Amino acid sequence: MRLWRGGVELNAGPRQQAHVLALLVARVGQPVSTGDLIDLIWAEDAPASALNVIHKYIGALRRLLEPAVPARSSGRYLHRHGNAYVFTAGPDVLDLVSFRELVDAARAALARQARDLALDCYVEALGLWKGHPGAGFADGSAAPVLAALDDEFHTVCTAATELAVSLRQPERVILPLQLAASMALFHEPVQASLITALGAAGRQAEALSAFHAVRDRLAEELGIDPSAPLQAAHRRVLTQTPTTPSIAGTERGGDPTPARQAGPVGPGEETREESDVLLQSSGPDLMEPVAPNVVAARVRPAGVPRQLPTDVSRFVGRALPLKQLDGLLSDVTGASAAVATIVGTAGVGKTSLAVHWSHSAAERFPDGQLYANLRGFDPTGAVARPDEVLRGFLTALGVPAQSLSATTEGLVGQYRRELAGRRVLIVLDNARDASQVRPLLPSASGSFVLVTSRDQLTGLVALDGAEPIAIDVLDPDEAYDLLTRRLGPARLSAEPDAATEIITRCARLPLALAVTAARAAVRPELPLAGLVEEMREAQTPLDALGGTDAASDVRSVFGCSYAALREPTATLFRRLGLHPGPDLTVPAAASACGLPVSQVRPLLAELAGANLISEHRPGRFAFHDLLRAYAADLAERLDTADDRRCASRRLIDHHVHSADTANRQFGKPKHSPVEPPPAGPGVSVVEPADEQRALAWFDAEVANLIAVARQVEAAELDRHTIAFAAILENYLRRRGLTRLWVSLQETAVRAAGRLGDPAALRAAFSCLGGALNQMGDHDGAIQLYQRAIDLGPDPDPVRQGGIHLGLAAVFTNLGRYAAALAEVNRALALFRAGNDRDREAAALNDIGWNHYLAGDYDQALVSCTQALALFEEVGNRSGQAYTWDSLGQAHHKLGHEDEASACHQRSLAMLRELGHRYPEAIILLHIGDCHEAGGRGTDARLAWQEALAILDALDHPDAEDARARLTR
Repeated sequence: MRLWRGGVELNAGPRQQAHVLALLVARVGQPVSTGDLIDLIWAEDAPASALNVIHKYIGALRRLLEPAVPARSSGRYLHRHGNAYVFTAGPDVLDLVSFRELVDAARAALARQARDLALDCYVEALGLWKGHPGAGFADGSAAPVLAALDDEFHTVCTAATELAVSLRQPERVILPLQLAASMALFHEPVQASLITALGAAGRQAEALSAFHAVRDRLAEELGIDPSAPLQAAHRRVLTQTPTTPSIAGTERGGDPTPARQAGPVGPGEETREESDVLLQSSGPDLMEPVAPNVVAARVRPAGVPRQLPTDVSRFVGRALPLKQLDGLLSDVTGASAAVATIVGTAGVGKTSLAVHWSHSAAERFPDGQLYANLRGFDPTGAVARPDEVLRGFLTALGVPAQSLSATTEGLVGQYRRELAGRRVLIVLDNARDASQVRPLLPSASGSFVLVTSRDQLTGLVALDGAEPIAIDVLDPDEAYDLLTRRLGPARLSAEPDAATEIITRCARLPLALAVTAARAAVRPELPLAGLVEEMREAQTPLDALGGTDAASDVRSVFGCSYAALREPTATLFRRLGLHPGPDLTVPAAASACGLPVSQVRPLLAELAGANLISEHRPGRFAFHDLLRAYAADLAERLDTADDRRCASRRLIDHHVHSADTANRQFGKPKHSPVEPPPAGPGVSVVEPADEQRALAWFDAEVANLIAVARQVEAAELDRHTIAFAAILENYLRRRGLTRLWVSLQETAVRAAGRLGDPAALRAAFSCLGGALNQMGDHDGAIQLYQRAIDLGPDPDPVRQGGIHLGLAAVFTNLGRYAAALAEVNRALALFRAGNDRDREAAALNDIGWNHYLAGDYDQALVSCTQALALFEEVGNRSGQAYTWDSLGQAHHKLGHEDEASACHQRSLAMLRELGHRYPEAIILLHIGDCHEAGGRGTDARLAWQEALAILDALDHPDAEDARARLTR
């Protein structure tokens, strides 16, 4: 990173201050929290004054960038955004913004077939790069952010190469390709692009030399052969075969990451004045490149998902779109992912077309098929978040749930690494907009992405090279064919006028036709003319499709189908419209209408048979979005307010009490001042039989649980809110979903404040303090624990002890061991007063751990031995596992290597059995330390490598500790 003002190069200041600016510049236009900045500089060793130091650096940077701006003014570049900062700059100031704007211009030119202009823009953009933006800034939380900039460069390099070669101008991209190849020695698409460009430019000797070099590196460092694209580039050079890249593939070869928008340009900012600052993300020295996971992914075993919904039976029409999709298969290469969008109005059959074609093309994708309903136009607003979709995809690809990253950025990285080198068909159904889709696009592979949406998704077309396929209603012949296939030719030929009117009243909309045909099929005695009469009498079109558009009569079609339902099924249909989550299980449906599970199963089967609900996974049901809106509207119109309130309350009780039951499988629940109100009559509660089943239930239900938690807060059901946050804490902590944990605890604090209950507020402060401590916001955690203490002592000594134990954990993280021991001893006395042996054991282990950290290893053994005995007495296996680790560490420091190894192995076996991934990684680090101390270097390296794999999968900052050990 280099800075200039008025032609004079500036010094960014001390190393830490420069790091702050680097992270802000790399995320130009995006808020960067003070917590992230603190992590960048100090990781886990942040002093108490860290926040003040960050503010000091920001002030210094403002003065450096704009010395004429008055003090305490944000100026043009650095702006406060809550507890975050944003760096704002345009292309005249920051070359990264200029690069992105040029790339956007290139893709827009490609979209209108201005290929020469596109290449000019690409070449100018690539010329801005001088090396790794992260040179000198490779440590801390900035590393993945800066590495993402390299990915942008590499992706544009490969796209520009395809275009340059197709235009017979390969020499224009050779220089930036050589730079990219030197930056990423193991990035095979970049290396293949360089070889291709050199060969196309007639420089065969250099091309062959480049291939031999990368082949040898892959063999020596990774033990693998070159990928298919590399070998193909090599063969082209040997045979002097010209490349014939697909132009459509070139267009969609870009980085799916959306371009960041620079801030608005104010008056007088059109030209660079004397006070302006120019920043360039470059450096004179190149960092030693590390083999990216994109290569290693090819040799790692993984799952082969088969997620496509059942093929549409009796599919009709759509010959032209099917032909277009077949043609796009030729765009799937080893270096880029083809993207197609199917767009059209609601109910027009986008999903049916996508699923039907996907089944026909599935054999072209031997590494599997992924499918997700993004719920982009869900009437409840429950749009699928990219992180929840990524979790489902990664699990299907064979990544254990407990290994998933806690952040969206980390999940995107895992996803793209898993897809590297694979041929996978990815169907993203019902997308809201381009921004929802982009995190789900592979970065570079031979995969095909098919997106359906009501939105035109022009952003994906313009910026990501997606091929748009617009579909409209069926033509009259196709609509007649659909009814014929579902009802039989004899029935339609007997009443041709009625059949024609059905098609007209359904506006040739496939969904309306399918629902009407299903209703006619289950009532064979009803003449089609009678069905037409019912449709004429229906006067309630769906609000979302009212007016004169093609789908204006969909609600009347739904009404006819609904009228044919038996009363218990009709009631269930209306009740399901009150569910806030994306899908629901049989027990949830039973709770919605207050019936036993055995009675609800056949009702759900009846709804599914009438195409009013779908079983998208075994035992899990979901609405089409229009049908959900229709069901909710029916409930509003036909049910009393009390009926709706009771149904919603039963759904809430089902989720809260099922979660409470599952949570109890994780161990003894915390003492809570606010228990969930008792479940009312008619509520079905799921009771997982053991810890593993409880964990699986939480994993499957987490999206529904969060939706219910938000519904509970919006309704100001404060006692439910506080209890629900406490119940979900254990699961969210175990899975590392820290941000979600913080969010829910914040709702509990608000709810406790409304209640005015000191005990509830005290517990909410304590729980939120624990979440902030886990996130690394130690100052915020201390403030919350202090607020809990300031409310006065809790009448329950165990709850009061929990506050002091949590505060001790913060002091331990800050290295203030004396303060931590004081708080733990207070907690220990309170746990003993409350006769809580489990928490007494936890306090004893914490006492031992703080003695260990303070260097008193003998006392650590004494306290931890006492803790282990108590944990064994109460049967707390998690506590035993953590205490065995504490004992192992103390023995290690005392030179008792055999005892240390035995303790650590006991701990590791227990944690693996319990599925605690992060602690497992920490134990592996400790085991490696013991091996190193005993002179067993190979064993130490293996343990540390295993720990690093887990920590990288969790996107945890402790991964740097593992790397440091391996480097040493």
